[in-house]
Amino acid sequence: MPRFLATLRILREPKQHGFDLGEREEPLSYEVVTIRKQVSFDAIAKESGISEASISKLNPELRLRVTPPTPYSLRIPPSMSEVLLASLDSIPEWSRVRISPAKRSSELSYAYHRVSKGETLSCIAERYKTTVAAISKANNISNRPLIKTGQRLKIPLSGVNTSKLGETYTVKKGDSLWLIARRFNTDVETLKRINNLKSSDIAVGQTINLSVANEI
Repeated sequence: MPRFLATLRILREPKQHGFDLGEREEPLSYEVVTIRKQVSFDAIAKESGISEASISKLNPELRLRVTPPTPYSLRIPPSMSEVLLASLDSIPEWSRVRISPAKRSSELSYAYHRVSKGETLSCIAERYKTTVAAISKANNISNRPLIKTGQRLKIPLSGVNTSKLGETYTVKKGDSLWLIARRFNTDVETLKRINNLKSSDIAVGQTINLSVANEI
Protein backbone atom coordinates (compact mmCIF):
# COMPACT_ATOMS: atom_id res chain seq x y z
CA MET A 1 0.00 0.00 0.00
CA PRO A 2 2.76 2.57 0.81
CA ARG A 3 4.30 1.95 -2.65
CA PHE A 4 0.92 2.53 -4.31
CA LEU A 5 0.40 5.79 -2.40
CA ALA A 6 3.90 6.96 -3.33
CA THR A 7 3.22 6.24 -7.00
CA LEU A 8 -0.08 8.09 -6.83
CA ARG A 9 1.64 11.08 -5.23
CA ILE A 10 4.24 11.16 -8.04
CA LEU A 11 1.54 11.01 -10.72
CA ARG A 12 -0.32 13.91 -9.15
CA GLU A 13 2.77 16.13 -8.71
CA PRO A 14 5.52 14.68 -10.94
CA LYS A 15 7.73 17.77 -11.14
CA GLN A 16 7.94 18.12 -7.36
CA HIS A 17 9.37 14.60 -7.24
CA GLY A 18 11.84 15.07 -10.10
CA PHE A 19 9.79 13.47 -12.88
CA ASP A 20 8.76 14.92 -16.25
CA LEU A 21 5.84 12.95 -17.68
CA GLY A 22 5.48 15.27 -20.67
CA GLU A 23 2.31 16.88 -21.95
CA ARG A 24 -0.82 14.77 -22.00
CA GLU A 25 -2.40 14.47 -25.41
CA GLU A 26 -6.08 15.25 -25.44
CA PRO A 27 -8.07 12.26 -26.75
CA LEU A 28 -9.58 12.80 -30.18
CA SER A 29 -13.30 13.51 -30.21
CA TYR A 30 -15.38 11.54 -32.66
CA GLU A 31 -18.72 9.94 -33.47
CA VAL A 32 -19.26 6.43 -34.82
CA VAL A 33 -21.30 5.43 -37.85
CA THR A 34 -21.72 1.80 -38.90
CA ILE A 35 -20.78 1.31 -42.56
CA ARG A 36 -22.31 -1.83 -44.06
CA LYS A 37 -20.56 -1.81 -47.43
CA GLN A 38 -16.99 -1.39 -48.63
CA VAL A 39 -16.32 2.26 -49.46
CA SER A 40 -13.19 4.39 -49.90
CA PHE A 41 -12.34 7.44 -47.79
CA ASP A 42 -12.15 9.42 -51.03
CA ALA A 43 -15.76 8.57 -51.96
CA ILE A 44 -16.97 9.35 -48.42
CA ALA A 45 -15.22 12.73 -48.52
CA LYS A 46 -16.66 13.57 -51.93
CA GLU A 47 -20.28 12.79 -51.05
CA SER A 48 -20.39 13.94 -47.41
CA GLY A 49 -17.91 16.81 -47.29
CA ILE A 50 -15.99 15.18 -44.41
CA SER A 51 -12.29 15.61 -45.16
CA GLU A 52 -10.40 12.49 -46.18
CA ALA A 53 -7.54 13.51 -43.86
CA SER A 54 -9.80 13.60 -40.78
CA ILE A 55 -11.30 10.18 -41.57
CA SER A 56 -7.81 8.76 -41.99
CA LYS A 57 -6.59 10.31 -38.73
CA LEU A 58 -9.51 8.85 -36.76
CA ASN A 59 -9.19 5.42 -38.39
CA PRO A 60 -5.42 4.77 -38.66
CA GLU A 61 -5.96 1.01 -38.71
CA LEU A 62 -7.50 1.31 -42.22
CA ARG A 63 -4.22 1.81 -44.03
CA LEU A 64 -5.70 1.34 -47.50
CA ARG A 65 -8.28 4.07 -46.77
CA VAL A 66 -11.09 1.64 -47.55
CA THR A 67 -13.61 0.17 -45.12
CA PRO A 68 -13.91 -3.64 -44.85
CA PRO A 69 -16.68 -5.47 -46.76
CA THR A 70 -18.26 -6.43 -43.41
CA PRO A 71 -20.10 -3.93 -41.14
CA TYR A 72 -17.56 -1.53 -39.66
CA SER A 73 -17.80 1.15 -36.98
CA LEU A 74 -16.20 4.13 -38.71
CA ARG A 75 -15.04 7.04 -36.55
CA ILE A 76 -15.80 10.48 -37.94
CA PRO A 77 -15.50 14.07 -36.62
CA PRO A 78 -18.11 15.23 -34.07
CA SER A 79 -21.50 16.44 -35.35
CA MET A 80 -20.99 14.79 -38.75
CA SER A 81 -22.91 11.53 -38.25
CA GLU A 82 -26.19 12.87 -39.65
CA VAL A 83 -24.39 14.27 -42.69
CA LEU A 84 -22.72 10.94 -43.41
CA LEU A 85 -25.91 8.94 -42.83
CA ALA A 86 -27.78 11.19 -45.26
CA SER A 87 -25.18 10.61 -47.98
CA LEU A 88 -24.55 6.88 -47.50
CA ASP A 89 -26.85 5.79 -50.32
CA SER A 90 -25.00 7.96 -52.83
CA ILE A 91 -21.55 6.70 -51.83
CA PRO A 92 -20.55 4.05 -54.39
CA GLU A 93 -19.29 0.69 -53.23
CA TRP A 94 -15.54 0.27 -53.69
CA SER A 95 -14.29 -2.47 -55.95
CA ARG A 96 -10.92 -3.67 -57.23
CA VAL A 97 -12.55 -5.72 -59.98
CA ARG A 98 -10.90 -5.23 -63.37
CA ILE A 99 -13.06 -5.41 -66.48
CA SER A 100 -11.29 -6.78 -69.53
CA PRO A 101 -10.80 -4.27 -72.39
CA ALA A 102 -13.05 -6.37 -74.65
CA LYS A 103 -15.96 -5.98 -72.24
CA ARG A 104 -15.46 -2.32 -71.39
CA SER A 105 -17.13 -1.02 -74.54
CA SER A 106 -20.31 -3.02 -73.91
CA GLU A 107 -20.69 -2.98 -70.10
CA LEU A 108 -22.06 -0.04 -68.16
CA SER A 109 -20.66 1.31 -64.94
CA TYR A 110 -22.96 3.18 -62.56
CA ALA A 111 -22.76 5.72 -59.77
CA TYR A 112 -25.64 6.80 -57.55
CA HIS A 113 -26.53 10.42 -56.89
CA ARG A 114 -28.85 11.98 -54.31
CA VAL A 115 -30.56 15.05 -55.81
CA SER A 116 -29.84 18.28 -53.94
CA LYS A 117 -32.11 21.32 -53.84
CA GLY A 118 -31.93 23.30 -57.07
CA GLU A 119 -30.25 20.56 -59.11
CA THR A 120 -31.44 19.69 -62.60
CA LEU A 121 -30.79 16.69 -64.81
CA SER A 122 -28.61 18.88 -67.00
CA CYS A 123 -26.25 19.92 -64.22
CA ILE A 124 -26.11 16.36 -62.86
CA ALA A 125 -25.32 15.01 -66.34
CA GLU A 126 -22.57 17.61 -66.74
CA ARG A 127 -21.09 16.72 -63.36
CA TYR A 128 -20.82 13.03 -64.24
CA LYS A 129 -19.84 13.66 -67.87
CA THR A 130 -22.86 11.83 -69.24
CA THR A 131 -26.12 12.92 -70.91
CA VAL A 132 -29.63 13.80 -69.75
CA ALA A 133 -31.01 11.13 -72.07
CA ALA A 134 -28.78 8.45 -70.53
CA ILE A 135 -29.80 9.37 -66.97
CA SER A 136 -33.48 9.51 -67.95
CA LYS A 137 -33.30 6.07 -69.56
CA ALA A 138 -31.48 4.53 -66.58
CA ASN A 139 -34.13 5.86 -64.18
CA ASN A 140 -37.24 5.49 -66.39
CA ILE A 141 -37.84 9.24 -66.32
CA SER A 142 -40.32 10.22 -69.01
CA ASN A 143 -40.90 13.80 -67.87
CA ARG A 144 -37.32 15.09 -67.66
CA PRO A 145 -37.84 18.29 -65.68
CA LEU A 146 -39.52 16.40 -62.85
CA ILE A 147 -36.88 15.25 -60.41
CA LYS A 148 -37.26 15.78 -56.68
CA THR A 149 -34.90 16.88 -53.94
CA GLY A 150 -33.66 13.76 -52.15
CA GLN A 151 -34.39 11.49 -55.12
CA ARG A 152 -31.76 8.79 -55.73
CA LEU A 153 -30.63 8.59 -59.34
CA LYS A 154 -28.72 5.85 -61.08
CA ILE A 155 -26.02 7.48 -63.20
CA PRO A 156 -24.61 5.54 -66.19
CA LEU A 157 -20.90 6.22 -66.53
CA SER A 158 -20.23 4.55 -69.84
CA GLY A 159 -20.34 6.65 -72.96
CA VAL A 160 -16.58 7.00 -72.59
CA ASN A 161 -14.46 6.37 -75.63
CA THR A 162 -12.61 3.32 -74.33
CA SER A 163 -10.17 3.50 -77.22
CA LYS A 164 -8.58 6.38 -75.32
CA LEU A 165 -7.59 4.06 -72.48
CA GLY A 166 -3.81 3.86 -72.35
CA GLU A 167 -3.47 7.58 -73.12
CA THR A 168 -4.01 10.63 -70.91
CA TYR A 169 -6.90 12.70 -69.60
CA THR A 170 -6.96 16.45 -68.88
CA VAL A 171 -8.81 17.39 -65.69
CA LYS A 172 -11.86 19.60 -66.26
CA LYS A 173 -13.90 21.75 -63.88
CA GLY A 174 -16.00 19.55 -61.59
CA ASP A 175 -13.80 16.49 -62.05
CA SER A 176 -12.53 14.41 -59.15
CA LEU A 177 -10.13 11.50 -59.21
CA TRP A 178 -13.03 9.23 -58.25
CA LEU A 179 -15.14 10.39 -61.22
CA ILE A 180 -12.24 9.93 -63.63
CA ALA A 181 -11.61 6.45 -62.25
CA ARG A 182 -15.27 5.50 -62.71
CA ARG A 183 -15.33 6.89 -66.26
CA PHE A 184 -12.40 4.74 -67.27
CA ASN A 185 -13.44 1.62 -65.33
CA THR A 186 -10.53 1.72 -62.90
CA ASP A 187 -10.12 2.81 -59.28
CA VAL A 188 -8.66 5.80 -57.43
CA GLU A 189 -5.73 3.86 -55.97
CA THR A 190 -4.60 2.74 -59.43
CA LEU A 191 -4.69 6.30 -60.79
CA LYS A 192 -2.82 7.59 -57.74
CA ARG A 193 -0.17 4.91 -58.17
CA ILE A 194 0.53 5.44 -61.88
CA ASN A 195 0.52 9.23 -61.47
CA ASN A 196 2.60 9.25 -58.26
CA LEU A 197 -0.13 11.10 -56.38
CA LYS A 198 0.08 11.17 -52.59
CA SER A 199 -3.53 12.34 -52.22
CA SER A 200 -6.70 12.48 -54.31
CA ASP A 201 -6.37 16.23 -54.89
CA ILE A 202 -6.24 17.23 -58.56
CA ALA A 203 -6.39 20.58 -60.37
CA VAL A 204 -8.17 21.80 -63.51
CA GLY A 205 -5.81 21.41 -66.47
CA GLN A 206 -3.78 18.67 -64.81
CA THR A 207 -2.88 15.71 -67.04
CA ILE A 208 -3.79 12.30 -65.65
CA ASN A 209 -1.93 9.34 -67.09
CA LEU A 210 -4.17 6.39 -68.00
CA SER A 211 -1.43 4.31 -69.57
CA VAL A 212 -1.86 1.31 -67.27
CA ALA A 213 -5.38 2.00 -66.03
CA ASN A 214 -6.65 -0.88 -68.15
CA GLU A 215 -4.45 -3.55 -66.62
CA ILE A 216 -6.30 -6.80 -66.02
